[in-house]
Amino acid sequence: MGVRCAVIGAGTMGALYAEAFAKSRDAELTCVVDLDVERAGALAGVHGVSALGSLGQLLREGRPDAVAIAVPDFAHTQPVLDCLAAGVHVLCEKPLTMDVAEAERIVAACEASSGSLMVNYGNRRRASLIELRRRIEAGELGTIESIALRGHETASKIAGLAWHDRTDPTWFLVSHLVDLLQWIAGSEVVRVAGAAGRGRPDALAGYEGPTSVTYVAELAGGASATLASSWLLPDSSPVAADFTVEVIGTRGTARMDFGSLGATYLGGGVEAQGWDFVMPDQDGRPQGWWFQSCAAFVAGVRDGRPAGPDAAEGAQVTRVLAAMSAALERGESVAVEGAAAGRAA
Repeated sequence: MGVRCAVIGAGTMGALYAEAFAKSRDAELTCVVDLDVERAGALAGVHGVSALGSLGQLLREGRPDAVAIAVPDFAHTQPVLDCLAAGVHVLCEKPLTMDVAEAERIVAACEASSGSLMVNYGNRRRASLIELRRRIEAGELGTIESIALRGHETASKIAGLAWHDRTDPTWFLVSHLVDLLQWIAGSEVVRVAGAAGRGRPDALAGYEGPTSVTYVAELAGGASATLASSWLLPDSSPVAADFTVEVIGTRGTARMDFGSLGATYLGGGVEAQGWDFVMPDQDGRPQGWWFQSCAAFVAGVRDGRPAGPDAAEGAQVTRVLAAMSAALERGESVAVEGAAAGRAA
């Protein structure tokens, strides 16, 4: 029997976590929980498992070994705390929280719990980024002076997010970039400044927040970085998500365009598969970078060696994102609360 896993939240991400656990060789999907019991039942029925409308009931009656928290970003904190209090291992969808004080509560809860927590910043499992980090650590690029990260998504994809009016590109997209930046650079962001665009595509009618953001970040190790994200990609974009990384050092550079790594299929039409999110193996098990991240979490629970990024790293990203949001609001550069030099694990 594998690691017994439940999924909390039966939306788009919950369905992906359910698939990851159900098709894993090392996990067993046991239950789907959602306040909308009908929606929980529909997803649970796909995999032949039970459905519940309450996390409390799950923890009382059928406590799993681990859970994936796939509720909206603003609602992560309480289910994470409840699961940690019960000694359950937690895989939390990014970002850890949208509030610094809540993130610190989770860090403290992790320290007191027999359960572990991993924040699912899955880009850390991309082979090319693992290799980039190794080369930076080995000094092959020399002293890193500049890093540029870009992550954009289509407006129609964001419009399909039922709670898009309670997030923005900083929390929803730049969160990925901040974690990746600190991880590959081995240095924390200490100060940020930013600017925002507020274009209104038809797909996002009624949304009042920024639709594009660009930040300049100073790292403790001395490098600078630019991070840009937008919700304005048109539907004609060949990929739903555009993601690039560029690193410039005193001895070399590295450039990666993850939107161009897929394939184009011709037949009755043109199908571009440019985002290596799901790459099934010969047995039909998903093996893309995001599913590899879920597999790393399961393996960590199984082996008693929790995978990262952990709660402390997730909280650090939340602090950077909070500083970015403050920089936009104030129109000035803002220091990141509690930032210090140190290599991300």
